[in-house]
Amino acid sequence: MKLAIDFDGTLVEHGSPLRLRVGALEAIQALKTAGHYLVLFSARSTLDGAGPVLEDEAGRFWQYGEVPGRTSYQWQLSEEMREFLKRVGLWQLFDDVWTSPGKPIVDRFIDDRAEPPDWAMLRQQA
Repeated sequence: MKLAIDFDGTLVEHGSPLRLRVGALEAIQALKTAGHYLVLFSARSTLDGAGPVLEDEAGRFWQYGEVPGRTSYQWQLSEEMREFLKRVGLWQLFDDVWTSPGKPIVDRFIDDRAEPPDWAMLRQQA
């Protein structure tokens, strides 16, 4: 099964410093061992917004080498996520990192938008 797993509020608690939610590490390991295809899905990996503003910013980058503040901030958030997941041993378990606007096409989302996931139950269902 192809699963999209959200980062903020799902894999980690909201806030700073980054802390894994209880049971997340073991559940992700069990899902991977069971053969699921895991997609890391996070707003940290994508730029918000599209259209003329984003196109103007991209044009300034290519023409003058300017990196807009929001792009620099987004890169910082993405790098923080990647380094954290490497440090706790989860980065290498993901088959893909979703970087496009919108949502990936998957069989199931594990996301805290409705409610935080029950990682112990997900581990058992792996």
